Amino acid sequence: FRIKLLSRKMFKLMPTCVILLFSIASLPSTNAAYNVVSFGAKLDGQSDSTLPFLRAWMAACNSVAPAMVYVPRGTFLIKNAIFSGPCKNRILFQIQGTLVAPWDYRSLGNSGFWILFQKVSRLTVSGGGTVDGRGAGFWACRRTGSNCPYGTRSITFLWCNNIVVSGLTSIKSQLSHFAVARCNNLRIQNVRIIAPSNSPNTDGIIVQDSTGVTISRSIIRTGDDCIAIGPNTKNVWIERIGCGPGHGISIGSLGNSLNENGVQNVTVTNSVFTKTDNGVRIKSWARASNSYATNINFRNLIMRNVANPILIDQTYCPNNQCPHQTKMADQRVVSWAVMLPIALAALLWNANAATYNVITFGAKPDGRADSTRPFLQAWAAACGSAQAATISVPRGRYLLGNAVFRGPCKNRITFQISGTLVAPADYRALGNTGYWILFIQVNRITVVGGSLDAKGAGFWACRRSGSNCPVGARSITFNWANDVVVSGLTSINSQLSHLVINSCNNVRVSNVRLIAPDQSPNTDGIHVQGSTGVTITGSSIKTGDDCISIGPGTKNLWMERITCGPGHGVSIGSLGKVLNEAGVQNVTLTNSVFSGSDNGLRIKSWARPSNGFVTNILYQNIVMKNVENPIIIDQNYCPNNQGCPGQ
Repeated sequence: FRIKLLSRKMFKLMPTCVILLFSIASLPSTNAAYNVVSFGAKLDGQSDSTLPFLRAWMAACNSVAPAMVYVPRGTFLIKNAIFSGPCKNRILFQIQGTLVAPWDYRSLGNSGFWILFQKVSRLTVSGGGTVDGRGAGFWACRRTGSNCPYGTRSITFLWCNNIVVSGLTSIKSQLSHFAVARCNNLRIQNVRIIAPSNSPNTDGIIVQDSTGVTISRSIIRTGDDCIAIGPNTKNVWIERIGCGPGHGISIGSLGNSLNENGVQNVTVTNSVFTKTDNGVRIKSWARASNSYATNINFRNLIMRNVANPILIDQTYCPNNQCPHQTKMADQRVVSWAVMLPIALAALLWNANAATYNVITFGAKPDGRADSTRPFLQAWAAACGSAQAATISVPRGRYLLGNAVFRGPCKNRITFQISGTLVAPADYRALGNTGYWILFIQVNRITVVGGSLDAKGAGFWACRRSGSNCPVGARSITFNWANDVVVSGLTSINSQLSHLVINSCNNVRVSNVRLIAPDQSPNTDGIHVQGSTGVTITGSSIKTGDDCISIGPGTKNLWMERITCGPGHGVSIGSLGKVLNEAGVQNVTLTNSVFSGSDNGLRIKSWARPSNGFVTNILYQNIVMKNVENPIIIDQNYCPNNQGCPGQ
């Protein structure tokens, strides 16, 4: 089991063999290898090798076994090349040589790309090779104001998932060196990006419309932004970057249009800026827009001879052909112009939504009559609605048995709860399903307000007595759901976990209250597993187990303003129980308070061989009050001391 430690002191203590294990283990094993030379590629840098490269890619892409496209040492001339997926298995694109663009910059035309990977999943591009865009002629054309082509980005990833780029060098790109658009789960590490400081628009890395991007341990020297982050980008982790010369790390420009998605959950840490025009920058147009930038964390940054170390420009206008810009005294007008479309959109959403009241379908607010079927009938009507729909649960108490709210649905749904949902008094009525309320394969679902009372006391008593008890039920579970909001909900006395997020993307939990006695077994507050892009904020959790537990396969989790206690703290794991297990990465917990909990911050893993891992974990601004173990990292986890592995 491997844990990557951010602590510099601890890193120095780690054996060299372990560090080597990190780099070797990150490369996928391959069963089929395709050398581009075998397909006719020439190492002379003069013969066009585009077609041989594409043939090697096609062979690897169609391989049932994991495959490698191998580029040996030498210089290979490549024109516009599109490496398309989907492919049948994972691919390693191993580059040891140098790929060069044509000397005549016009031969790449107006496509906008030089090397393009599109609709590819599980791809690793690695090696000590170099990509040379030979951009000098194009830059000269741009400076003269001649009739120049659009220009090309050196390497572009479009509609890709689960990508690793490691060890490459990119020099002299016509435009951006790396472009990431509409991708999920992409990691760039140990790259070198180099262009002259006066080369126009040669951004190092551009990220846009993407979720779960990590950029680390890289050197970027360019004529534009070292890293640029565009609209609709979420959960970006940037660390150990050497930036300069260049324009720094920029978010934006944002707000150039009314309907534009924002940027959220970006961390830039442990990086150095040297002789850059800017350090960290956020830039937005002075136009009405529903765009935004939120949860941005810049920390542990060193600035050396930087003209503008921190720059937030809300009147961005690069060519002085600008929208109306207000005076400082009128800044509120600009702010309201930005905020008003959001408020109006919310009003229009509610005004135009179809509403389904559960009482209309036969639900009884007396807490005694079984309302499960009326709730499911209201859900079926809302799910089948072509327009946005609201399920209304008025004040009162509604008895619910096991309820499965299944998607996909035709439009977004708001589950507006003003009353209280109660489970049967007999804990056995929920059986062995493992859930009480389950949302499965649902997209664009919002659950707002109200209370859940699972009446778990009888089940806890059964567990303590050692009787033959059912497996128990989690109060509310989201499985394979996307774009989920849970806000203002109270959950009390869950049999097991209160809220479970499993195999989901883009989930926001805010202002929830989760309550169970400190002696109630396994009543975790929130459990997150196999999910990407989860945000938990402004919530109070008092339980008999972990306030928040984080399981394998969790990425890009942001937690802030959490009050935890009593309970077992915020735990990552347990991990490493099996050999083939997904890891946990990019987790931030900040501005939170632990009171009277057994543990504060915990990472727990089994002492077994496993390819699981924990990396990029940030705990900051945490207050501990009467916490038994404020920080605990247990790599010999074995909770019942039965069948423990050799340690």
